[in-house]
Amino acid sequence: MSFSTLHREDVLAQIRKAYGSAAAFERANKFPEKSVNEVLRGRANARVKRAIEDLLAIGADSSRTESSVATRSLGKAHGLNAEVR
Repeated sequence: MSFSTLHREDVLAQIRKAYGSAAAFERANKFPEKSVNEVLRGRANARVKRAIEDLLAIGADSSRTESSVATRSLGKAHGLNAEVR
């Protein structure tokens, strides 16, 4: 998936899901500080761009296989909703 078709915040959201922050992504990949932000602003950096596209491709594949968990299976109902059941 190309990040050029996604909104900047959608790309950052995928990075945050995987690494917690853009800075952590940069540190994990040994990129210069603020390099993700610079690429998302339109500056050219092929290495960072490729890493973001790889991350988005992995994220797109895993999001198709995730299954949602019903909230009812998580435990007791909230106190205000207990009477409804």
